[in-house]
Amino acid sequence: MTGSEHAPTRCAIVPPYLLVRLARLDDPRFAAASEAARRSLLRDSPLRTQRQV
Repeated sequence: MTGSEHAPTRCAIVPPYLLVRLARLDDPRFAAASEAARRSLLRDSPLRTQRQV
């Protein structure tokens, strides 16, 4: 990215079963990933419920 001072954006789709598994990790090496997975699940749950209705 020439001429841009912004950091590149990373987007990914992670299936819920994998987010749950990451959220349950109790290993300090994966603390950031575990917390990110928990935040994603909290945001995702209401959207999935709404789509089912």
